[in-house]
Amino acid sequence: MSKSGLPFGAEFSHQQIDLSTLLRIAKETEGQIDELERKIKELYFANRSISDANKSKLAMNTRIALQSYKLLTEDGYLTEMGKELYEYSEQKLQDKLHERFAQHILTNLGGHFLIEAIRHLNIRGEKITREKIAHYLQEYHQIHVPNNGRHISTMKLWLEKAGILTKHYGINEDRLKEILGIGYETLSVSYGLTEQQRDFLRALATMPPPPPYSSVDVAKKAIDLYGTKFDMAFIPKEVLYPLQEKGLITLQRGTKEKGRGSKPFKVFPTEKFKKEILGPILDDLVGKLDPTLKNLTQRPLKEILDDLESADKNKKGVALEALALNIMSQLGLKFLGTRVRAVDTGGAEVDLLFESPRLVYSRWQVQCKNTRKVGIEDIVREVGLQPLLKSNVIVFITTGSFAKQAKKFAEKIMRHTNLVIVLIEGKDIKAIAKNPSQIFKVMHKNSEWARSLKGAFQE
Repeated sequence: MSKSGLPFGAEFSHQQIDLSTLLRIAKETEGQIDELERKIKELYFANRSISDANKSKLAMNTRIALQSYKLLTEDGYLTEMGKELYEYSEQKLQDKLHERFAQHILTNLGGHFLIEAIRHLNIRGEKITREKIAHYLQEYHQIHVPNNGRHISTMKLWLEKAGILTKHYGINEDRLKEILGIGYETLSVSYGLTEQQRDFLRALATMPPPPPYSSVDVAKKAIDLYGTKFDMAFIPKEVLYPLQEKGLITLQRGTKEKGRGSKPFKVFPTEKFKKEILGPILDDLVGKLDPTLKNLTQRPLKEILDDLESADKNKKGVALEALALNIMSQLGLKFLGTRVRAVDTGGAEVDLLFESPRLVYSRWQVQCKNTRKVGIEDIVREVGLQPLLKSNVIVFITTGSFAKQAKKFAEKIMRHTNLVIVLIEGKDIKAIAKNPSQIFKVMHKNSEWARSLKGAFQE
């Protein structure tokens, strides 16, 4: 049976136990597993109408959950986190206790993946269930969650207790940011990282818990997710050692095997990484549009286009996202969320979701690329995502142009489906920059193109 990527949570929710009391009992019985379970059974399960053996099993589940949530060691002693939470309980700082525990869940136990899954399903407008969350975690992050387990529900309840989630899977974004104590603006290439170092960290943030992780596995994930090019022989010198010097990871050298050389390094995320890298990524996943970007979208389009010519990849990335937001907001569309941020692709690509609040509801799937040519593979990818995102319109915005095969494929899709594809290229953007009202001329041109193709299909 596959091991769960989220902590075991049976008989451990705040609806079943009081965390302060449980920590006190754990402190009093340190090193005495049997005595800890006896006290848990006596306090929480003695009045259950079940056999004594089943009561003991429930108490054992609570003890295992304490260990799975990394508050108790295997031999029954409080961990450093367990001690910290115990001190809060002794000082009767209940709010701080649950806030710090939630922070621990988000940054150390995979809670950010749960938030990401909920955000993803909310954007798609789906009714959220434990099964759908489990499917998302497995499909996007290879995190297995047992079908009959309470791993997801228990974690959700603790995040509810801290005010991050609501009963019906709403996300309190302000509370989330407050607990993490960081913002998106701290996540950028301002650390002086190379593209390979930055993408290695981004891939590290998506690795399922617990660490350590193989340096080769993290690099391969960066290649799969971001198309990053690594010289595998030089990863230690060019990526691992610099990141360790910056205090973002710690390394453990792999052991040598006869005839096979040394194994890959084991990589451990540091507290600095969790606070300064992982936290901002999470803040981004929940859809917070940072003030800097909001201000950027209010600038003239010409200035945004100037930034797209910058040698600073971070500046280009922010400008590309601002370009998409600027153009789509001119059409009265509401921003829903970002799938791929331009700052994460070196200023080359951004994917966003919008919706129309008008009488006829529509969802707009937008890809914006700062590249010379958009090929057929880009159109194919977005069309493939359409059923998942439930969009009615796909908009491609590029500072370059579209390949002939890309246009032909878009035509084919519109002839044979109800999907509308809008192509906006560099010359259109320049026209809009000179005169913002040109956006409507561009959209009218695309509308006429779609209408002619739909008409041809109806005939």
